[in-house]
Amino acid sequence: MFTLSLKYDIVDKFKCDGCGLCCKNINCKHLTEDNKCSIYEIRPDICNVDKGYEMFFKDKMSKQVWYAINYKACDDLKASKKQEENK
Repeated sequence: MFTLSLKYDIVDKFKCDGCGLCCKNINCKHLTEDNKCSIYEIRPDICNVDKGYEMFFKDKMSKQVWYAINYKACDDLKASKKQEENK
């Protein structure tokens, strides 16, 4: 069963730590060697959690739930990376 934690406070903007794992996961061609987006200021809307929410999900769920889904995805990617590093 998929469970979301709403442990994150609602804020005005999604707090991305810039680790680059989501971009690596989709093999983004704009990800630099130091895990930064080379087109960050003009990145597609789908790459922006806040714009994605406003464009596609604001009528379907609360921003808090949307953020929780995205933070969960971040946490899962980081956990997978850590497991790979510990092999």
